[in-house]
Amino acid sequence: GTGVFLQHLSGDSKKQNYTLVGYDTMPEIFPGGPKAMFNPCVPRATFKKHDILHPYPKQDQDSFDSVHTSFLGPVLVTGQWGNAFDNMVSLAKPGGWIQ
Repeated sequence: GTGVFLQHLSGDSKKQNYTLVGYDTMPEIFPGGPKAMFNPCVPRATFKKHDILHPYPKQDQDSFDSVHTSFLGPVLVTGQWGNAFDNMVSLAKPGGWIQ
């Protein structure tokens, strides 16, 4: 999305052993616009275009300690929730968190 959530997460400059990745279907709302994969307003964050209803690239699967999503309620319909959840789970490392 807009990166606001990631900006709040990246606020502690003392902890630098993490990377944040934001996915959304609308890159035009990424911080800095559609061509901005990185943004100085959101340190240690990368933004990627992706639809949660489709499988994530293999290189992203099983690579996150925590996967957080919000605002899916207004955009998903009956029958899409299981697919979206399965795709979120595919991102998390074994023992990782889904929020």
